[in-house]
Amino acid sequence: MEMDIKYLAYMKDLEVSLKNRTDVHQLLSSSIKEPTLMIEKHLSDFCKAGIDEFKGHSNAWSYPPLIEELAKRYEVDRESVITTNGASNAIYLISRALVNPGDHVIVEWPAYAPLYASAKLLGAEVEFVRREPPDYSLDLNDLEDAMRPNTKAVILSNLHNPSGALLTDESLRQMAQILKKVNPLISIVVDEIYHELVPGRQTPAARIDECFVTIGSLTKTFGLGSIHSGWIIARPELISRVRQIQVIVEGSGSKLLDAITSMIVRDLDEYLARAITLAAKNRELLSRKLKPLLEEGHISGKIPDYGCICFLRVGEVRDTSEFVSRLADEFGVYVVPGHFFGAPSRIRIGFGGDSEALENSLKCLETGVKSILCS
Repeated sequence: MEMDIKYLAYMKDLEVSLKNRTDVHQLLSSSIKEPTLMIEKHLSDFCKAGIDEFKGHSNAWSYPPLIEELAKRYEVDRESVITTNGASNAIYLISRALVNPGDHVIVEWPAYAPLYASAKLLGAEVEFVRREPPDYSLDLNDLEDAMRPNTKAVILSNLHNPSGALLTDESLRQMAQILKKVNPLISIVVDEIYHELVPGRQTPAARIDECFVTIGSLTKTFGLGSIHSGWIIARPELISRVRQIQVIVEGSGSKLLDAITSMIVRDLDEYLARAITLAAKNRELLSRKLKPLLEEGHISGKIPDYGCICFLRVGEVRDTSEFVSRLADEFGVYVVPGHFFGAPSRIRIGFGGDSEALENSLKCLETGVKSILCS
């Protein structure tokens, strides 16, 4: 398991070491910038209303007003929703509900480590199916060919982490049709923590077909990592299985955080509008600032149409680990090396933060890339 958590440990160590430093340029974060003033308003409203009033809505199993708000937002039955302590916890819980030792699980590649780490921890055999650059599309024939009689789950992200590529509703419908012909009981888990950054009301995968499981969170799209709230949307019988596991690993959860989250979810479109606007502004800035590097061949790849992350190749570098270290040491620019996602020739750039800071960081990135590659 050690290799599977190296990325998470790397990011946590960096977060600690760079905290409060103003002399560095961070292109690390895969989240939208935290909406501090909006959170403060909701916390103020929460305190004015009185904690006891909100606690009175809870029960031993959940916080019904939050379940109600999520069910309403995503147009599903309340029995199809369960809240979790963030998306990573949701990934573990759903993996535990679906996977037993010796089962076969298919995961996209390149991949965000928690998507496969939980299945491996539970003793599953994990097989990867490539999403091919530059657009990181997923070949449904490859998925079908990877299926076995003991395949219990397919695990994907949408938008794809690390590339930001979108799987359309139609491609998901086709996926369900193809895979259910091989195994009518297959479950397709879709991490959708970036999905709502696609403008227009997005349909959760769990509403497309009952074989899908949607994982959502307030963290990445909405910038609400300090709230650390997630959820799973799935067919009721699967939610019931998840609940039995959750009771063991989480107990009854935090009713205060659930109450605050329920207030936020009621106004989530306000947070979403801010996030989409910021991501669009920063994407235009990223495209403009990276254009010289792309035209000169110093980097290559596709800047995605949506989201706040991109995954780019650096020249002819086969492994960007040393390159990333030099960027940090010599130019104070921090990006994520691609080997953490299984694509060592690439780097992941996060662009969901403050626009002015992003512009300065991209200037330093351009200088650093040219200096290192041309030295």
